Amino acid sequence: LASPDSDVPAGLIDAFYYVDEMSADALFDELYRDALDADIDFTGYDNPTAHDLALFIWLRNPELLQRLHAGRHIIKTRRFESFFSQGEATPDISRPSVDCLEAALNDYFV
Repeated sequence: LASPDSDVPAGLIDAFYYVDEMSADALFDELYRDALDADIDFTGYDNPTAHDLALFIWLRNPELLQRLHAGRHIIKTRRFESFFSQGEATPDISRPSVDCLEAALNDYFV
């Protein structure tokens, strides 16, 4: 699912995205309250997790989960690492070196 093709329904990709984004434990109380306000019934499900709640909401009212997501502006921060040269001068990177590196990485990023 990291690289879905045309056979994967767009709705399934949306479902995975919204349920994953809204399933943080810190959102449990809000999800529970909003689900009850929307008359989403959890009868028969003991001790649902935040993930369960997000999935229940998506299955019964996907627009609600989308609105909740938009209202919370959830952004997952990602870590960025960079590595600088140990030398004082920036190394000269020639075109053949770049072409070789590109060829080596193409299988992973294309």
